[in-house]
Amino acid sequence: MIFGNALVNAVEGAARVPSDRYASVRLGYYNNYIHIEVENASVSQGRLRTSKKDKNSHGYGLVNIRECVDKLSGDVRVEQKEDSFLIDILIRDS
Repeated sequence: MIFGNALVNAVEGAARVPSDRYASVRLGYYNNYIHIEVENASVSQGRLRTSKKDKNSHGYGLVNIRECVDKLSGDVRVEQKEDSFLIDILIRDS
């Protein structure tokens, strides 16, 4: 669920960019931690929210990621810039 939501969010975010679209994924394993970093081109929208019409059924991807990572005693860092979005996830491998 964590990786799937992050990847779907990245692809959908990059698809809204008129040019220079990209989505990149970096996976690593360091000192018993799984590291997932997903970055994509994005159009700055200020607040993080869904762009889909049915707002009641969408917009829970980041919330779900945070809840799952919290249950695994991990950490999530989100960084939104004017032209990019990054989610950095660290989970202890138990």
